[in-house]
Amino acid sequence: MGTQLFFIRHGEAAGAHVPISDADRPLSEVGQRQTEALAAVLARQSLRFSRLFASPLRRAQETAEILKDAGLAESVEIAQVLLPETGVGALLAFVQGLGEGVFALVGHEPSLSEAVETLCFGAPHGTLALGKGAVCVLEQQEGNWQLVALVPSRWLA
Repeated sequence: MGTQLFFIRHGEAAGAHVPISDADRPLSEVGQRQTEALAAVLARQSLRFSRLFASPLRRAQETAEILKDAGLAESVEIAQVLLPETGVGALLAFVQGLGEGVFALVGHEPSLSEAVETLCFGAPHGTLALGKGAVCVLEQQEGNWQLVALVPSRWLA
């Protein structure tokens, strides 16, 4: 079967002007539409995640819930390792422990891009950046990670 990883950056969140903590910032209307468009594209591919993980931050959880509600997963699992301050090393260790299957990781920058670059190129180079609502797909073949897709949210609308 192999392993596929979908690195998904949360959709656009409410701005800093909202009088709540950063952790509690919800998706904006634009972010909801971005995520709904992504969910529709993935659902049309008859995609089904073995497991769907999200950062504990509200905007990532809301993004994951939209994906789940589109029929892409049974449930959303909260993964502390997807917090932006956790660092790429912990995220890579988490990914290595997943085994075979199709996994979605909903999180934040720069850790998602750093993880993708490290898996594909051996180290983060700072050249890749996932925009809000974007998805990057990696597939493991013969022990190596290959970039399968990198889709910005503007291509999904």
